[in-house]
Amino acid sequence: MKLMGQSSGVVGVACALVVGMGAIWFGRPAVGLPGSPELPGSCPFDCGGDNDDNVGIIDFLALLAQWGTPGSCDVDGGGVGISDFLDLLANWGDCPTGGTCVDGASGNCCASNGTPGCDDPTCCGAVCSFDPFCCDVVWDPTCADIANDLCSCAGCGDPGAGDCCIANGTPACNDFACCDFVCSIDPFCCDVVWDATCASQAAQVCFNCP
Repeated sequence: MKLMGQSSGVVGVACALVVGMGAIWFGRPAVGLPGSPELPGSCPFDCGGDNDDNVGIIDFLALLAQWGTPGSCDVDGGGVGISDFLDLLANWGDCPTGGTCVDGASGNCCASNGTPGCDDPTCCGAVCSFDPFCCDVVWDPTCADIANDLCSCAGCGDPGAGDCCIANGTPACNDFACCDFVCSIDPFCCDVVWDATCASQAAQVCFNCP
């Protein structure tokens, strides 16, 4: 069956969903939604005004009513349209509750730290509301990438980023010129963590390393 049939726009989409509604069941919601105006920890597609922490028929009908407008179901920021429709389907069902930050977690939030959770409870909560895996299993590079988008992670030239000449445990380092040059060669050093390889590169190309 064609998704849109011979109808156009909203009518075709509505017919397709209603016909198959009894068989629709979607699993784990998508993690993160680039461009979403929603705050971390929210359930973007619980957008029909019922606030029941469930994406269902009320939210679907609200999306249809808002088609082509910047309504509450406009998660991608481009006006309610086909991408929002498909994402709503992918998020069908109960909203995720999010993982729980681990008490006493000491790993760096802005880098893959090999442990569940990280040392900043606010950042940890924001990230794990998008991807519970980060608190339930391990804080991996994907978690660090989300943290770099949501939290106050140091960048090139930030004193809190750590020394460029050593593996400092954070993304980037505190000398802007050195950091920028190394990361232009190896983006991993700024995107994930400034490790021993990054420090070795800094020792070769920067002037302030012994």
